[in-house]
Amino acid sequence: MINFKSLIFLSLFSSMLVSAKGISLDTKNQLTHHLENAQKRHGIFGQSLAVLKNGKLVYLGATGKANIEFNIPATPETIYTIYSATKLFVSTRLMQLVEQGKLELDDTLGEHFSEIPNNWKSITILQAFSHISGIPEYSQKKMTRLTGVEAISYVADKSMEFEAGTKSSYNQTNFFYIQKLVEKFDALSIESSIQQHALIPHKLSHTNFGGEFDIVLGRATRYKGTASGNKRIVSNDPPAYYYAANGMNSSVKDIAIWFQALLAGQFISKGTLEKIWTPLSLKNGRKARHTHGWEIKNTNGYTAVGHYGGDIVNVRHFFKDDLTKDTVTIIHLTNGRNKYFNAFDFSYTLASEIMTEMKTPLITLKENMFREVEANNLEQAKAEYAQFKKASHDMTLETAEMINTLGYNVMRTLGPYKAISIFELNCQDNPNSSNAFDSLAEAHFNAKNMNKAKTFYHKALELDVGNQRIQKILEGLNK
Repeated sequence: MINFKSLIFLSLFSSMLVSAKGISLDTKNQLTHHLENAQKRHGIFGQSLAVLKNGKLVYLGATGKANIEFNIPATPETIYTIYSATKLFVSTRLMQLVEQGKLELDDTLGEHFSEIPNNWKSITILQAFSHISGIPEYSQKKMTRLTGVEAISYVADKSMEFEAGTKSSYNQTNFFYIQKLVEKFDALSIESSIQQHALIPHKLSHTNFGGEFDIVLGRATRYKGTASGNKRIVSNDPPAYYYAANGMNSSVKDIAIWFQALLAGQFISKGTLEKIWTPLSLKNGRKARHTHGWEIKNTNGYTAVGHYGGDIVNVRHFFKDDLTKDTVTIIHLTNGRNKYFNAFDFSYTLASEIMTEMKTPLITLKENMFREVEANNLEQAKAEYAQFKKASHDMTLETAEMINTLGYNVMRTLGPYKAISIFELNCQDNPNSSNAFDSLAEAHFNAKNMNKAKTFYHKALELDVGNQRIQKILEGLNK
């Protein structure tokens, strides 16, 4: 049922609502510019943004439409489906239980669940929690038609994907057991547990559980751009046993309040927070991509922790040495877009407006080159790159990776033809890089230049003999 009072109230908001305190007017305007530009560049239907600096709210903004059919603008109070960002709430509750001594992260799943498949029993809670368990993924396409027991039995006889602790592999089956642990020790459903321990104490009235078939007042409609127009998406209908992985809805204001409480030690201690925001080491010495339910990444000396949600939601906290000092938290929720969007790069760009020391020459180069390519000034983009090389004197792996990432951003946003020139720059400067030629070949493939695609795939294979993925691509092209 449509709440017409809510519609009338929301319609009083302008399409851009901004609140700023603790940052300069110029910085506020830059954040607003980035938000508006992202909507235009990537075809974002509706979006809301909250920014924290050192744990204090300094910016709220929104653009676009929460609902196109009823012309409802997005606001900071708009509720969005947050998909896998749900894991941040659930992970924090599990760590509260650990602090209370109710369980240990080194406990095995077999100690808590007798019915678990035998080859999973030695997996520790930490390994499942951090997506390094090797447990096989259950079918997400079939899960809505299965009970929790049926979903697990569907994969119970499958071989482990890898030895526990040797690889990172994001996996929803892991959080099936994280949810069961929280429900076991709280003696509550996951919804009731999060409500009792997070939502009610902090008055998070715009946060709840429920799929896109459920009626949630104030929630943005999910859209996807198609050739024939905007299409409503009603794809997220998680069963109750999947709620810990993917079941929540929230607003940027509520998540900002929750994050402030987290940083202030109101959920878990600072010592525990430091522990869960420290990268885990795999058995081969490499760092895992997740830690204690959080995504973790190091960029330019800054640690970024948080989580994506359904590739349209991003929550990210940036810090260097101290978890709560000289930090920026970006909470960006959307209801869909028309074009590719690199959510991490966007969050980093926003954070660098708050902490300008994050904006390295390489980051600036990437932004400037994209802007010039977007404006059809390819020669100017090349000139920017040449000037950077002249100033830096050498090509580093980081520079090569940046140019490659830029090429993919251009290809996915502006099309393959413009991306070809970017990938060519990388091949010229990195003639022994299989990855550089592989990317150039992919751009030609997407541009339907099949002969050139084959030429550069062959070159990539020469530089990485035995690469099975490239071999399969070439086999397909030669048919």
